[in-house]
Amino acid sequence: MCRYYPTCAAVSSLSKVLKRRKRSASSVITRLNKKINSVKNLQDMEKIIKDIGKAIDNTRTLVVAMKKFRLFGRPNRALEIFYLAWHHGLEPNVYTFTAAIAACDRQLNQALDLLEEMETRGLKPSAFTYGALISTCEKCGAWEKALDIFYTMKNQGIPPDRIVYNAILTACERGGQWEKALQLFNEMKLKSLSPNISSYNLTMSVLEKNHQHQKVLELFDEIEANNLSNENIIVPTSLTYGLAISACQNQKNWQRALQLLEQCKSKEIDNIIIYTGAMSACEESGEWQKVLNLFDEILLRHRQNKHLIPNVITYTVALSACEKGRQWKRALHILFHEMPLRAVEPNGITYSNAIATCEICGQTALALQIYRRACSRGFFQSIRRSINLIDLHDLVVPVAKIAVRAAVEDLQEKICFNDNCDISYELTVITGQGIHSEGGESVIKPAIIALCQDHSNWHGLHIQCKEYNSNPGRLQLTMIPTLFSLSSSESEEGGDGTDNDGNAPVASSL
Repeated sequence: MCRYYPTCAAVSSLSKVLKRRKRSASSVITRLNKKINSVKNLQDMEKIIKDIGKAIDNTRTLVVAMKKFRLFGRPNRALEIFYLAWHHGLEPNVYTFTAAIAACDRQLNQALDLLEEMETRGLKPSAFTYGALISTCEKCGAWEKALDIFYTMKNQGIPPDRIVYNAILTACERGGQWEKALQLFNEMKLKSLSPNISSYNLTMSVLEKNHQHQKVLELFDEIEANNLSNENIIVPTSLTYGLAISACQNQKNWQRALQLLEQCKSKEIDNIIIYTGAMSACEESGEWQKVLNLFDEILLRHRQNKHLIPNVITYTVALSACEKGRQWKRALHILFHEMPLRAVEPNGITYSNAIATCEICGQTALALQIYRRACSRGFFQSIRRSINLIDLHDLVVPVAKIAVRAAVEDLQEKICFNDNCDISYELTVITGQGIHSEGGESVIKPAIIALCQDHSNWHGLHIQCKEYNSNPGRLQLTMIPTLFSLSSSESEEGGDGTDNDGNAPVASSL
C-alpha cells in the first residue's frame, strides 16, 4: 500500500467531487438552456431572466437567451443582457460577441465597435461573426460596407459559407446591385457551394427589380435543369414562381406565365400573388379574355383556398382587362358589387381603370359618376388645383377627358348661379404629356382639343379652346353662355385671329 495513501485518497476524492460538481453545473446549464429554448412568449422569457438574478453567469446561456430575445423582436433587450453580464464579470467570447453583433439590428456603428473590441481582445471573428455583421449592413442599406467586410473576411483566410453568401446577396438585393449579386452567385457555384433556394430567390429578385427579366427566367430554368439531373433537389417556393411569372409579364410572355401557373397548381403552392401575376402577364399582352377567365377561376376557388382571396391589385388588373375588352358592365359589377362584397377598398388605379372603361365605351355619365365618387373619397386630388386650373399630367387619356368634363360642369354651375350672365369663365388645363405618351409626344393635349371640337356646345355653354404659344403644355378653355353674343367675344380678339395675349384659337363655335 502506498505510504502516501491518505493524501492520494483525499486528492482522488476531491477530484471526483470537482468532476461531479462540474457535471452538475453543466447539467444545470443544459436544463436552463432547454427551458429558454422552449419559451413561447416574451413574458415567460422575462420571468426566466428575472429568476436567474442579477446577470447570466455563463456564455452558453447568454447566447441562447440573446437569440431568443431576437426571435421575439427585442434585439435591444438582447444587447442589454449582454452588457449586463459583461459588467458583472462574464468575459465575452467569440460566440457572445457574434450574438451581440447579430442583435445590433440597424445599429451599424455599434456592431463595428463590437468587432473592434473583439479584435482588441485578440479574439478572431468567425464566419458567423462576419455573416452577422454583413446582415447588419444589409438592414442599414450599407451594401458597400457589406462588400468591404465580405472581402476583408476572404483576405483573412476565412472562407465564406452559404449563409455568408446569402447575407451578401441580400445586401446586394437591397442595394439594387444586380451585376455584383450575379457575380457572387456564380462565385458560389465555382466554389462548390451549391446555391439553395434562398440564393436563387435573392438573385432572381435583384435581377427582376432591375429589369433583367431574361436572366430571371434563365435562373428559373437552371433550377428545373438541376432538379432533372441532380440528387440535391432545389424546391421552388411561391416567391420563385412569382418572380418568374413577373419576368414573363414584363416580357409579354403570357404563354409561359400560364405554364408556370399550372405548375404551381399541380404542386399546390398557388396563391393570389401568383394568380395576379399571371393575370398581369396576360393583360400586358392584350389577352383580356384570359385575364377575366383567371379572375373567374379565383372567385370560384377562393372559398376553398384561403390563399386565393382577391386583393385590390387583382381587381385592378381585372378592371384593366375590362377596359381593353370594352366590358363596361363587367367593370361596374367588379367595382360596385364584387369589391364591396369582399370589403376591398379601391385605389386610384382601380378607379382610373373603371372610369376609362366607361369613357371608352361611350358611357360618359357613368364615367363622370365614378370620377366624382373617387374625388369624394380623396383620389385625384392633385388634378384640381383650383376652380379654374386642372392638371392632367398623371392621367390616361380617357380619365383626362372625364376630368375636363367634370371641371366644365363645375364652372357651368358657377355661371348659372351668377346674377351677371354676361361674363366669361376660363379654365386652364395643364396637359403635359400624359401617361403612355411615347417619343415625347403628348397624347392628352390633342385629345382635349378634339374633345372641344366635338363637343363645343356643352349644355348651353360656348367653349373656346386656345393654345398658349408661350407654353405648349397648357390649354385655355373659355366658357361663355350661349346667350352672350359671339360678336362681343370677337371684338376682344386681334384682327389676325389671335386674342390680346397672342393665343391662337384651336376650336370655337356657337
